Amino acid sequence: MASDRNIRTDLFPYLPQKVINLLEKMDEYELNAVTEIRLRMGRPLSLCLGKKIQIPGHGVIMEEEDIKEAWRLVTASSVYALEEELKRGYITLKGGHRVGLAGSAVWKDGKIKTQKNIASLNYRFAREVRNCGESLLPYLMTNGNFENTLLFSPPGCGKTTLLRDLVRLISDLETENLVVVDERGEIAAGDHGFPLYDVGNFTDVLHGFSKSEGMLLALRSLGPTILVTDEIGNKNDMDAVMDSVRCGVSLLLTAHGGSLEELQSRPVIKELLQDGIFHHLVSLGRVPKPGTIGGIYHRTIKDGRFCYVEDPAIFTDYCRHGSRGKSSFL
Repeated sequence: MASDRNIRTDLFPYLPQKVINLLEKMDEYELNAVTEIRLRMGRPLSLCLGKKIQIPGHGVIMEEEDIKEAWRLVTASSVYALEEELKRGYITLKGGHRVGLAGSAVWKDGKIKTQKNIASLNYRFAREVRNCGESLLPYLMTNGNFENTLLFSPPGCGKTTLLRDLVRLISDLETENLVVVDERGEIAAGDHGFPLYDVGNFTDVLHGFSKSEGMLLALRSLGPTILVTDEIGNKNDMDAVMDSVRCGVSLLLTAHGGSLEELQSRPVIKELLQDGIFHHLVSLGRVPKPGTIGGIYHRTIKDGRFCYVEDPAIFTDYCRHGSRGKSSFL
């Protein structure tokens, strides 16, 4: 870890006192291994430590007043200011941490406006893991040039953590100007425009812009050689990606997908893959635990069409030379 930020300093201010009392009884090592804190009304507090789920305090139940206290702390009593985030189902806290929400949809003019009657909150702790991308980066470059790369995995497998470190590592090469479009404040964790995470000296951050609008703004005004953003998936994202490629800008992006087959089943991603936009695909998974790189795929042409193949020799070489081998970086 590069910083002294931890669950105690970053998440305790947003947790109800009952939960803090339970977490205070854990030893520091175990507390720092927590990746998610889940509060469900009428159910026991549960913690995620990698693949393991733990119920502390012999099953202490989260009551309605605990959920209300958590809700008040997370929203700072200003639900209206967070309406757009609530519509998407989560709130991003200072430091890039995310609180997922489960409640009742509020509809207006045929669209979801916000949520009410919140009954569950899922606190996801964002980590900065320096050098977790160091052994991977050489496989994403040719003759010293970074090539279009898409990181993909199911939720909670470390895409954003790896993305963040790759940005820092590329920036530190001092040969590229990067722009990070940080729509939800999870990559750089901007605070009044200044990134709390280390994303390098040659990186600009657009905080709060939608991915598509931010990418187009960057092309017009910031002159990037590499554009970076998280979790692409809709038609607007695809159009912005295509515009970036036409402008000669390289891309470092992430998307959801449990396998190459699942990735190819998503219409927008499928079209980008068929057009051969990405030179490299990197999959992450949960085996043996979250943060494990499960495959490195490279673009090739077969029967006149772009496709992506995994070279076992390359992956074996990565595992042999990587500082952590095939183990998790989380």
